Amino acid sequence: MTISVASPFRGCTAQSPDISPAMLGILDLTRPSAFTVGAHNQLVGEGGAIVSAEMVSLTPQTVVYTIDTQLRWSNGRRFSARDLVSWWRSVRSLPYAKDQGYRSIKQLTPSKDLSSVTAVFASPDVTWNSLFRDLEAPGALPRHCSFASLIRRASLGPYRLASLTSSRAVLVRNPFWTENFNRFGRVTLLNSSRTSPASTNFVSYADQTNAALLSEHRVGALLNAKLGTSSLLEELQFAPNRPLTRSAALRRTWSWFVNRQTLVRGLFDSYVLANPVADSALFAQNRKGFVSAPASENVRSLVGASPLLDCLTCARNYLKSQGFSQRASQWRYRERPVTLSIIRGPSLVDRDTTDALVAQLQANGLFARVSVAGSDAQASLLTFGNHYDFAVLGRPFSSSAASNTASLTPPFYGDSFPVGQISASVQRQLVLAGLDFNPLTALPILKSVDQATVASFLVRPLFTPPSLLQWTPGVANVGFPSDVGALIDQVVNWGFVPSR
Repeated sequence: MTISVASPFRGCTAQSPDISPAMLGILDLTRPSAFTVGAHNQLVGEGGAIVSAEMVSLTPQTVVYTIDTQLRWSNGRRFSARDLVSWWRSVRSLPYAKDQGYRSIKQLTPSKDLSSVTAVFASPDVTWNSLFRDLEAPGALPRHCSFASLIRRASLGPYRLASLTSSRAVLVRNPFWTENFNRFGRVTLLNSSRTSPASTNFVSYADQTNAALLSEHRVGALLNAKLGTSSLLEELQFAPNRPLTRSAALRRTWSWFVNRQTLVRGLFDSYVLANPVADSALFAQNRKGFVSAPASENVRSLVGASPLLDCLTCARNYLKSQGFSQRASQWRYRERPVTLSIIRGPSLVDRDTTDALVAQLQANGLFARVSVAGSDAQASLLTFGNHYDFAVLGRPFSSSAASNTASLTPPFYGDSFPVGQISASVQRQLVLAGLDFNPLTALPILKSVDQATVASFLVRPLFTPPSLLQWTPGVANVGFPSDVGALIDQVVNWGFVPSR
């Protein structure tokens, strides 16, 4: 089996701050986890090394993790409850948003026979089912991240990592794994946008694409294909305290200079119907709770102008009311040209979106200076720190809407895409949402938070990029993943289509 994914292989543990989706998927196949991403993009118990994870009490929140003690790490050491305790002690002090759940556990107690551990939480944590994913063997959390160290470390999963470079990973079947008996024996992953079959059994997935690439893929007749939505949200994030962005009115004004309908049509052409303009700051298009923006409008009065709309006339009128002027079509303030500083993420969609956005700004009399960040998370952090007026970035969303609110709640870690506290009312709502373990009843609270975030104009949602899945007809049970990691997770469930 050969899999082509437009995602780099980066990071060497699940706790690496720059871990890429592709590498996270590789770790899912080579490390024990309580939950992975299922065929329908929901979190499911693995049923492997960690047999089950069950919440047995709400007061206090208590979760019991049951272990398969018959399994062994690749170094021969038996897997046991002590491994979960060791992992918890190693990662609970790491300064990342994804580790907040570990910090909520006040006590983790192994059973006498080491077949289970009981976690008691000091405070409720609705993201508990994202914990204990891709555990390392005790003492294996490396000081320095390298591919060589990753390959040498003990593994435990349906596959073992045979070789790894920045563009190619080879996985071989673990013969001692007791689940998924009929899985492919050898899986080669390529960091590539390649869509021509590299083997008889070939799958290609891209969540970073544009109209030109989609048209190119459409021409090929050798592969089955599905067009869907990714778990990313392309957005503008504004600095909270720079001269041109410190007020919501100014952030709203720069937002309104961008016609998002035109932006999306230009980027995706005839595929625009699958990618409506977004007006949700907490939900990607393939997540429950996503809100699609109405068409843009031009009105002459700011009264009643909705944050859901783009309104170029409103933007011009507001600037004039605040002492801005135009000379030779260029906007000026106190006789100086208005210049917006922009930092963008490194992806294809970030680049194309920024180019189209800058073209719109320039056509409307605004200068822009563009810099490129090493990652979308870095672009967010630099903007939050007021180094740039705004960022153009793709923000990933998990299956838990509550996890996506980390950007609104301190402490603001570098991997949380920090936006800032919106208001005291929003903070109270976030507390309520954090106490509600029922996603259906928590959804109205989170949607209220979402609306307040959009109205603050600290974030301007743009769209969810389209994703493209292609595969050779001989591969069965491919489904449709929510992201690169979810695609790789499902390799163990794929099979062969019998030839006729």
